[in-house]
Amino acid sequence: MTTNLTATGIVLLIVAGNLLTVFALLLAAAVTFTIHKLVERLVDAHEEWKRRRFQRRDLETCRAIDALGASGHQQGDVR
Repeated sequence: MTTNLTATGIVLLIVAGNLLTVFALLLAAAVTFTIHKLVERLVDAHEEWKRRRFQRRDLETCRAIDALGASGHQQGDVR
């Protein structure tokens, strides 16, 4: 009888260990997926920021060129 209880206890410990391993793997997969999505969003936000910064810089350059043209400067004028 004691042998049967010991064997049953060992089997239950193995099953519990396997369930914990499966749970740990699922948790690791969920964390990895979440981090991947966060990094993806961060990269997208950075790309959007760069795009807007260059658009703003182009607009400022156009305004500066327009201002030079309005002030009487000609292209190639070295005064």
